[in-house]
Amino acid sequence: MFIVESYKKLSPDSGDRTTSLLTHISQQLAGFPNNTSPPTQDTPAFSPTLAILFVNAFWFLSLVIAIVSAFYLMLVQQWIRRYTQTLAELTRDQDRVRSCLFLGTQKYRMSHAIGLIPLPLHISVFLFFAGLIIFLFTISRAIAIVLTVAVGVIGALYLALTILPSTDDVCPYFTPMSDLWWYLQHTISSAAVSGCHWIVNLNQICNRSVPDLGARPGRLSNLSESLKDIIERNRLHLKVGLRGNIFRHAKTAPVDVDLSTLTWLLQRPIMGEKGKLQTFINSIPPQILVQLSSLDALPSGKKTIRAHLLNLFQGCLGNKDKLEETELSQCLQICLDAFYQIVKPSSLPGKDPEMVLQFVWSNFKDLDPVRKLWDDNDPAIRIFSRAICAHLSRNILRKSKPTKPEQSWLREFVGRKPEDAIFDPQSSNHLSTWDHFILESFVFGVFPCINDGLFVKPEHATCFVETLAVLMNAGNPGGLSKEIFSEEIFSFIEWAKESDHEHHDEVAAKLDQLFSKFFADEHQGPS
Repeated sequence: MFIVESYKKLSPDSGDRTTSLLTHISQQLAGFPNNTSPPTQDTPAFSPTLAILFVNAFWFLSLVIAIVSAFYLMLVQQWIRRYTQTLAELTRDQDRVRSCLFLGTQKYRMSHAIGLIPLPLHISVFLFFAGLIIFLFTISRAIAIVLTVAVGVIGALYLALTILPSTDDVCPYFTPMSDLWWYLQHTISSAAVSGCHWIVNLNQICNRSVPDLGARPGRLSNLSESLKDIIERNRLHLKVGLRGNIFRHAKTAPVDVDLSTLTWLLQRPIMGEKGKLQTFINSIPPQILVQLSSLDALPSGKKTIRAHLLNLFQGCLGNKDKLEETELSQCLQICLDAFYQIVKPSSLPGKDPEMVLQFVWSNFKDLDPVRKLWDDNDPAIRIFSRAICAHLSRNILRKSKPTKPEQSWLREFVGRKPEDAIFDPQSSNHLSTWDHFILESFVFGVFPCINDGLFVKPEHATCFVETLAVLMNAGNPGGLSKEIFSEEIFSFIEWAKESDHEHHDEVAAKLDQLFSKFFADEHQGPS
């Protein structure tokens, strides 16, 4: 419609020509009574104004680009349809064809071709706006100014959305021009910095040739290195592109990014659905889980991972009779594995570890439900619950002033009466005696539930060995002294054979079976 109105102004108006001819005829008729004729007036050659030329150029270009955009979209759809149909027709023994087709899309940058689809349409819109503003200035200046301000604001927002991804890697906003801006920005920057680097190098050469020039070689050398780093960075940006830089930024982002994301996810209502929280906690890597558990309190109304884990664990213990055995076992295993990853010494955070230990202790200080975990028929529940309590016991033992309830809890874990296990931190052999009590309680508490095949799953064996190494003061998995560990293990096996425990022979045999193979594999190395 706009083009229909504007293209007419490129040729003379037939109405104006008719008016001019009628005027000339009337002048001739008026001169007949006096026998005079009016002077002949030459009709000036028609020439459209510059504004009209620009309006039509912009609008016709906008129309052509819009049609080309639609045509290009149809082409891309045909390319994609052909690619997907070809893949769908392939059989399993034609994987090489699939690989060749995929490499073809990479070679010819099909992803870039698809990303360019909106670009012509955006250009078409701005060309239309430019022509509309010029056209309105030929009709009404006031309306044209209002429209110019509105289009200017839209253009400024569009420019900001184009530039933002180049200034912030995690910005979700972009336009089809963002990639072009990225390459243009880094190309110009690279060229400018390369020019500066050339001048600095030339200055260094002159300085070496003529020492009296007074230049400072040290500063020039540092500046040259800094410029070289900027050039390499720009080259990397041009190589990976805008999208590739997002992936590169994500790989080098600090762990705080993961912690913030997971904390946000924990606040979602979906975490209240049955089984969702268990699945979520089970999927968190141990290192991230430990860092999440050590976060400070969140603003009011937001739950930390500690609160969620506490609710889940207490829910499992409180509904033991209501849940199915499989569901209960799975829930408890997830909670106990999380507590174990948090409490083991190699995981404790350097900042405020007491807060994390106190959180775990608050879940295990009530002996009635915890005893049931210690004696559970499920090996995983039994091993992990006893391993957690063994680590808590070591922590209580090394406190400067353990409370009476903590001492009482510690005696319950090691299975000793007060008269048989006197708590006397001033005694020279206090630590070594109690360390042996804890080790003895852990080993003899775990092994009666282990079948002849020893551990059912690798993670059960890992938990047992890691805890054993810590209890024997052989270090943690990150810094294990195998020599000390081997010596302590076989010494404990010999002691177990002579002890008066009910299952001492069985426990000694299983320990010998497990660790003889373990240390033999360590000495032989990978085959």
